[in-house]
Amino acid sequence: MRDSNASRSIDGDPVNRAFCSSPISFGSNRSHIATFGESAIRIETVYYVLDPDYKKYMDIQQAINIAVLERFGKERVKFAFPSRTVYSTALTASS
Repeated sequence: MRDSNASRSIDGDPVNRAFCSSPISFGSNRSHIATFGESAIRIETVYYVLDPDYKKYMDIQQAINIAVLERFGKERVKFAFPSRTVYSTALTASS
């Protein structure tokens, strides 16, 4: 059975607004969940920045990342932070 929320439009979404509000972004903008990793959900976002200024690029990237976090907060999405336990045995002088 298909989840009806899985295909929701992002027309009013803050990520889409971050794309549309920037006068220096251009192209077929899209953002999708690409894969589920061991300790990550990898979101792939494609856009073009026509201005060669790296600071402007990073400002746009930050706006997109913040929009994603805000959307997760609005939807009350919670994440468990990955943790690992490393066991170590002490080496002795004779080892």
